[in-house]
Amino acid sequence: MVFGLGSRLRMDGAPAIGGGRRAFFALSLWSCMAVVLGLLLTVGGCGGGGGGSTDTGNTGPVNQNVTIRGRVIENNTSTPVAGATVAAGGVTTATDGAGNFVIETAPAAQTNLTVIGPNYPNGQAAYYDFGYVGSTLYTLTPGNGYPISQTAAGQTVNVGDVRIFSRDLPPPPPAL
Repeated sequence: MVFGLGSRLRMDGAPAIGGGRRAFFALSLWSCMAVVLGLLLTVGGCGGGGGGSTDTGNTGPVNQNVTIRGRVIENNTSTPVAGATVAAGGVTTATDGAGNFVIETAPAAQTNLTVIGPNYPNGQAAYYDFGYVGSTLYTLTPGNGYPISQTAAGQTVNVGDVRIFSRDLPPPPPAL
C-alpha cells in the first residue's frame, strides 16, 4: 500500500481511516517518538574515535588523605624494629616485620609523627622515647614528635628511617 502526502498512520502503523484529529494525533505522536529515538541514538554515539572522551576508565575514589610512610630501625645496629607504635594525625599503626609503616591521615597544617618502641615481655620499655629522623634528634612521644608541615590531599610524605635507641645497647646521646 502506498501512502500519499495526505495519508496518516495510526500508532500500530495501519492507515488511518477517515482522517480527522485522531489520525493527525497518531502521526504526530509517532513522529515525535521517531525524532526522540533518533536524537538518543545520535547523542549516545558521541565521544568516540576523535579523542572527545577523557574517561580513563578509573572510577575509584580520589585519595583525599595524606600518606605518611617510613621505617623504624634501631640506631646502633640498623635492624628493623617490628611492632613499634607509630602515630600521626590521630591515626595509629604498628610497624611490620621489616620496621615499615604507612599511615593514611587527613591533610593538616602540621602534624607530629610519634614512635614508641615495643616493650619487653615484662612490660618495661625496650626503647628510649627519642630518636633521629634524618640528622636531627627528636623526642618521639605524644605531644612532641617529628613535625610534618603543610600536607595536602593525595600527598605522600616519606620520612625515611626513624632511628630509635634500644635500652640493651650502649647509652644514647643526652636526653633533650
